[in-house]
Amino acid sequence: MQFDITSMEIDPSLADPLDLAGRADLLDELDLLLAGHRSPPTDLLRRAEALRARVEAIDSALADDLRGRIVAGALPPAGLRAELRRYVTGSADGGRDRDDQYDSLDLLLGRALGLAAPAGQIAELPPGMVAYQPTPARWLLDLPERAGITPMDTFVDIGAGLGQVAILAALLSGARAIGIEIEPAYVAVARRSADLLGLGHVSFRCEDVLSADLSAGTVFYLYTPLVGELLGQLLARLRREAAARPIRVCAYGPCVPVIVAQDWLRQAARCGPMIILTT
Repeated sequence: MQFDITSMEIDPSLADPLDLAGRADLLDELDLLLAGHRSPPTDLLRRAEALRARVEAIDSALADDLRGRIVAGALPPAGLRAELRRYVTGSADGGRDRDDQYDSLDLLLGRALGLAAPAGQIAELPPGMVAYQPTPARWLLDLPERAGITPMDTFVDIGAGLGQVAILAALLSGARAIGIEIEPAYVAVARRSADLLGLGHVSFRCEDVLSADLSAGTVFYLYTPLVGELLGQLLARLRREAAARPIRVCAYGPCVPVIVAQDWLRQAARCGPMIILTT
């Protein structure tokens, strides 16, 4: 065990502030190591806790710095995009370039945006509604440019979860953003995050997307919030919105084939695995 701790204390991720994913893996290895020993020596336990505190200090400092610059208005959209791109993990890092995998950027944003675990019990969803899963943040960095999102737009995240997509869309474009989410505990986290960052142009509504007011939206984001008949009902609602004004639909995940097949939408662009469609 002493050899393992010594190796961890010189892990390369500790010398690379950008490698939050590497440090998360390091802590996982540390937990496994400690769990495999019934009574580890006190000195080694002390070293393990010191290592954990070292990782926490590095990651907290990064998140605090980023949050401070966002709140101070020191990172306009282009500057924020460039800053966040530094944390995107490439394919050389253990396959984290897969569409649905998370990397150092997600870990950083979870801390910097204050996206804490929701309090209380999460309600079971009715059939047709899909459980929350966050969009890997790297796919959002170029979304405003690819979808042509400007400060004149209102971006609506349908099934907003903890709010990361709506918040990033607003920060990276200057657009007004609205997150619609049925789970109150998620909405509470998202609202706290927007307040923490001083984002008056970002709001979150605890509503069912099938009855929520969508009339302000010009760009709609769907990471497969619904399936089957419910998804069909949502798309019918969006089609009615499109009859009143031009809209764009950004689709990600299993819902993409269904949305691409809509005859009232045409594919305009891609952003990684996301499809951007216009009316």
